[in-house]
Amino acid sequence: QPKKHTMGKLSDSGDSLSGAILQVHGVERDATSREMHILFSGCVGYISASLSEEGSAKIGVVQFDSAESAFQ
Repeated sequence: QPKKHTMGKLSDSGDSLSGAILQVHGVERDATSREMHILFSGCVGYISASLSEEGSAKIGVVQFDSAESAFQ
């Protein structure tokens, strides 16, 4: 089962927080960005989702409008 971790916060011109990034580990190798979008698009505060690769692992990167939304 995928594990969720907060990766960091986004900032707007350096001083006002505008969102949070959730990093999802344990994503299947054959997962797609569309599947990530479908999984998270119903969540409060969802903005976008994408996939990145770190070595042989795939990691989901999900953007939310706030840290509170990311932790729900």
